Amino acid sequence: MTGTKFRNSRLTGVGVLALGSSVGSWIVHPAFGAVLACAETALGMAVIMAGLFGSDRVSERAFRLLRWVANRPEPLKAPRR
Repeated sequence: MTGTKFRNSRLTGVGVLALGSSVGSWIVHPAFGAVLACAETALGMAVIMAGLFGSDRVSERAFRLLRWVANRPEPLKAPRR
């Protein structure tokens, strides 16, 4: 149960950090907040698109990054035939 609590708290922390930085910068200067929100969205879309449509190596790295953010273990490698 501890792993699940840690995973949920890490995902919550990442979400709060992503939204908090945009909202905080929006309060300081709305144009800067909009630019930062667009940059975060573009980065997220780039990782997802790389995972779905990239080469095998790039796709593996994108999904590894997503597993790292979600705090999930690496899958076991299947033996080569």
